[in-house]
Amino acid sequence: MEKQNPILAISNIELPVDVVKNFLDTMKSDDGIKIDSLPVDDKVRIWGERSSQLFTKGVDFLRRWENIPAEPINKLMQDVWCIVGNQIVQCAFMESMPVKTITFAAYGNKGNDPAPKGVILLPINYIAQVETNATSAFGALVFIGSQVRDLYNGKITPLDSFDTHNRASAYEAEYFLTLKNLGEKIGHPLELRCDYERELLQKYPQGLKSIDESLFYEPKTTPQER
Repeated sequence: MEKQNPILAISNIELPVDVVKNFLDTMKSDDGIKIDSLPVDDKVRIWGERSSQLFTKGVDFLRRWENIPAEPINKLMQDVWCIVGNQIVQCAFMESMPVKTITFAAYGNKGNDPAPKGVILLPINYIAQVETNATSAFGALVFIGSQVRDLYNGKITPLDSFDTHNRASAYEAEYFLTLKNLGEKIGHPLELRCDYERELLQKYPQGLKSIDESLFYEPKTTPQER
């Protein structure tokens, strides 16, 4: 018998599949708690609302040419703005979820109805991550944003999908490459903070031009902004 709602993709490769599955099962049950149902002075609600605001501001920043002059990034994050704004993909967290960075997970039976669903998992220290290193945090937004759009366009494939991860990595490299070029123009070279970012640009030195054209597709129209 086919498993119901298997994990189709996880952007955080260090995250155990069974942990994500348990979390998603909780989301689909009555055990999940919506932030806005908590008292206004509840610490979890305050954290959740602040984290959601930072996420929203990050997506809004990245979709604007005047902030990031890279049309592929702007268009991608505009789609993410509409997809998440219409709650097709939602943000969530659980204290027991060992997420170290913002993570995207998709679940469902590929090719069947209902369509696969996705969730953006925020780490407990998301606020600190954005406030201490917004450059890297926004790069992570681009990475998961590519997967959010893939889900909306029916492009999510099984867990070890090379295409989904490769495309997301190229988009993130395009973001860092844009910042690198901007920094060189104004005399402030981009400082890559970690080995991951340095290795990313080594693997995708031309950003989106570093991957095969077959990985690109024409995304379908997203719902209007809410």
